[in-house]
Amino acid sequence: STLLARLLCWLQGKFFKGLASSGAWACFDEFNRIDLEVLSVIAQQILTIQLAIQAKLKRFIFEDTEIDLNPACAVYITMNPGYAGEPHSSCCYVPVSSALQQHMA
Repeated sequence: STLLARLLCWLQGKFFKGLASSGAWACFDEFNRIDLEVLSVIAQQILTIQLAIQAKLKRFIFEDTEIDLNPACAVYITMNPGYAGEPHSSCCYVPVSSALQQHMA
């Protein structure tokens, strides 16, 4: 349902705003079970945070809101490609690297 997908994306955006500004870490388990419509938006949200970290920004625009960036934030993703009901298992996923690895280098 499109309304549910939009709601999930909006809620996830709120979550990522808090994560990016607080420096928190998050782990998404079995990420491949998310509907493609929502997965695409979440991937874009994560990319926005990654690009801000790479640019060493103190503040950045995230979904039309300027927020502080704590570069210690990190997102970890696990997938279960063997999940029997998974219709998206043939899709290619871009790996998400953590901000921690950039700070340790």
